[in-house]
Amino acid sequence: MGRRRAAALTDAELSLMEILWSQGPSTVGDVMRLLPAPQPSYNSIQTRLNILENKGYATRTFAGRAFRYRSAIDREHVLSSAVSRLVSRFFPSGSALALRLIADHDFSQDELGALEAAIAKKQGKP
Repeated sequence: MGRRRAAALTDAELSLMEILWSQGPSTVGDVMRLLPAPQPSYNSIQTRLNILENKGYATRTFAGRAFRYRSAIDREHVLSSAVSRLVSRFFPSGSALALRLIADHDFSQDELGALEAAIAKKQGKP
């Protein structure tokens, strides 16, 4: 049986997961080269990747002299879980979150068109 995923990723863990999602299987050195300055130490990155493995977000395989880490869960699933947690913590419903976003942000005409199309699709309109 696989490990149970923890409820949320920290900001540091999310930055490592973004690299694993975009680059695929990566060693600690690969990840280190892709992080912006100031970079954490090699050992810190390895520790965080091992934590991601323990949480069930990543897996690792031994390749040559180093471990290769890969995402064990896709980005869309993590995003959906984060939005669900946000709604359950701060809003009575998903629509309340959507209405708040619409009220608080300026959207381009293209973005408004995309929102209208998503609503129409949910309502079963062509």
